[in-house]
Amino acid sequence: MIVKKRSVLLLRIESPDDGNKFFPPFGLLYISAALDNIGVGSKVFHDYESDKLFNDINKYIIDNNPLWIGFSVITNKGLMSSLKLSRELKKKYPTIPIVWGGIHPTLSGDQTIVEESIDYIITNEGEIVAKN
Repeated sequence: MIVKKRSVLLLRIESPDDGNKFFPPFGLLYISAALDNIGVGSKVFHDYESDKLFNDINKYIIDNNPLWIGFSVITNKGLMSSLKLSRELKKKYPTIPIVWGGIHPTLSGDQTIVEESIDYIITNEGEIVAKN
């Protein structure tokens, strides 16, 4: 019997209304590399909020049952897109931990952790915590 190794799902959801330029999610890529170094796979989704993106994320979760779902969140309009998806995922997959990291939880941790759909926050450098 082949046992499929579980991985981590890493998300950066942008809002099409932000008007921001689309930059690579370097923080998530660092975390992905740190996880890979300890033998844990990961999948990074970085795109604008859309039904297609949400469907792709749901399909990944169904197919892979990730250990946890991590969001990289900046305080902008993408914050609301991430919150919306966090709430939907927590309802649909209540046993999978949802972790928020990035600028928003680092600067507004007390506000972020009281959200019921968020199980953990990581402040500052996420790749250090992710590999421990």
